Amino acid sequence: MGKKIQSLDLTIGYNFLGILYSKNTLSDNKSICPQLTDDFLQKLNSCIGKLLYKLEKEYTGSNINWNDCSVYTGVSGIALLYVRLYDIGIRPDGLQTALKFVEPCLQKLKNAKASFLCGDSGPLCVAALVYKRLNNVDKYESCVNQLINLRAIAMKGDTPDEILSGRAGYLYSLLFIKERVTSVDEELIRSIVKEIVRSGRSYGDPDSLGVSLMFEWHGKRYLGAAHGVSGIISMLFKSGLVDSRQLSKEVDCLRALQFKSGNYPSSLPIGSDKLVHWCHGSPGFTFMFVEAYRKTGAECHLKSAVDCAESIWRMGLLRKGYGLCHGIAGNAYALLTVYQTTQDIKYLHRAAKFAEFCFDYGKHGCKQPDRPYSLFEGLAGTIYFLVELLEPMSAKFPSFDDV
Repeated sequence: MGKKIQSLDLTIGYNFLGILYSKNTLSDNKSICPQLTDDFLQKLNSCIGKLLYKLEKEYTGSNINWNDCSVYTGVSGIALLYVRLYDIGIRPDGLQTALKFVEPCLQKLKNAKASFLCGDSGPLCVAALVYKRLNNVDKYESCVNQLINLRAIAMKGDTPDEILSGRAGYLYSLLFIKERVTSVDEELIRSIVKEIVRSGRSYGDPDSLGVSLMFEWHGKRYLGAAHGVSGIISMLFKSGLVDSRQLSKEVDCLRALQFKSGNYPSSLPIGSDKLVHWCHGSPGFTFMFVEAYRKTGAECHLKSAVDCAESIWRMGLLRKGYGLCHGIAGNAYALLTVYQTTQDIKYLHRAAKFAEFCFDYGKHGCKQPDRPYSLFEGLAGTIYFLVELLEPMSAKFPSFDDV
């Protein structure tokens, strides 16, 4: 992780960003969704335009690795951005542009990983979605059939359970297709869920931690959203196929690992309190707590999500970058999900302050990511977040919280 940048002072008040509100809205009527002022929207749209121009200038040159087909760092992730740009009305040709990115990937599938972000499922799902929107039935059905055939890889004994490269990432792919493209055999989804739970129980440690589900990746017990238990539990909640009360107990046990700062450790045994990213730390945990609250209504889970949001506000502007996985845009999404759940305008304000930081993209001395134009490490992900801020109540962390 890079050095922390001091959080901006909130004492100047919510109106600093130009968010329209009244005291009554804040205290008495939280059901009203506040609107962003024309001034802020103008700045936001201007930034989106400039960054999109920068992205498009680069991918017409030689700075995009067209052999990386993944959603995480490759061209399928950029295709997903263009689908979103189409949906929100910014790019009427977004589906055609997305197809130019993802269609060549279908000839390069490696049949090695089944996950959405770093495996074959991602390109297949994105292509299926685009073909579905373009009414090409034969091609989207072909993609779905190939996705279903990846079950054999997902069920292999050496396949990890994590979101990034493992079974939980394949589970996300099935939920993605079920929600956006076509029906999926429920027994297929159930079989993946059962295997994740079986694997988690084999690593569980109820005696010392109280958790009956734990997971390993590369011999280490990770806790964050990308590689660890918080991301996997989020996806199990979303499947609707595991008893929410049992998962809630797991969440309660994980809450006990919280640092005094409000942040969460990246792995076990617990190390230092320094990683505040979606992939490691409280930003990823936020989504698990919100999902637990939505499924159970338990106020303790909502409080934990709020505690995470507070820690992100204190520590979440980082020099590591502006991206989704371990950058400012990803942390801002955690603030937005708390805003959507609580209707407390201050979390929208804070997410918008993070967006303001992104308005000066590249000017803060942040670390240059290895894949600077990708969805999860680079520019495409920052644009995705800024675009979604135009409709903050419907914003969802892409490829993770949007099913």
